[in-house]
Amino acid sequence: MHTASSDQHRRMVAALVAAAAKLPKALRSTLPIALRGPKLLPFLRAYYANVETEDLAGRDPKELATIALSQLNLARRRRGRALVRVFNPTQREDGYTSAHTVIEMVNDDMPFLVDSIGLALTQRALALHFLAHPIFAVTRDSAGDLQSIEERGVSADGKKPRLESFQHIEIDRIVDSDVLRSLQMEIERGMSDVRVACADWAKMQTAARHAAEETGPDREARDHARPRVFRAGCDVDALGPGGGLQCAAR
Repeated sequence: MHTASSDQHRRMVAALVAAAAKLPKALRSTLPIALRGPKLLPFLRAYYANVETEDLAGRDPKELATIALSQLNLARRRRGRALVRVFNPTQREDGYTSAHTVIEMVNDDMPFLVDSIGLALTQRALALHFLAHPIFAVTRDSAGDLQSIEERGVSADGKKPRLESFQHIEIDRIVDSDVLRSLQMEIERGMSDVRVACADWAKMQTAARHAAEETGPDREARDHARPRVFRAGCDVDALGPGGGLQCAAR
């Protein structure tokens, strides 16, 4: 994961960490117990670690801290499916306001998550104005309740951690509530499609290797083999908008 690094960036992140300590107690008390107190500070630092300095410049540190805590509250409980929220934040409900519409997403870390949301925005001609995309190592109980959240890395016991992708995206403002709901549903479908495609990826890789072994170095034979490779993991007769392949687990 890319990490922005400069003295200016570190000062900005330090300022928002300090601002978080001054947020209303009512807001901080809604956090998961595992993230209250000193454990909140490394979460905030990691949340904005990969955001470029120029994207943080001019932003209110208190607002940035509130944004991160808002998404943390969204992530409190998750069982399998992606959590997606598309909304226009208000001071009363979210603790901050924005000139943009906000997308919050929490999902298992996997390829193509950012690309999937980007495609939905492109199809609607919506510009992206800000993106924070941290990846955290998390633990959840059997009900999906968040028990701990740490910076990405190997856990203390040496086991491979469970990684979850957080995305906070600010886009052109959408006023129509029906359009907000429609975009949220489209992103949820996109997250589901990504999960299915990733689950089927191993089959596609195996089919590609088999096709390569069968055809050998002959270029013409390789060209004829390509349809077989794609059919192994995708329904080539089911084309999505723009002619994209729609992959489905078999």
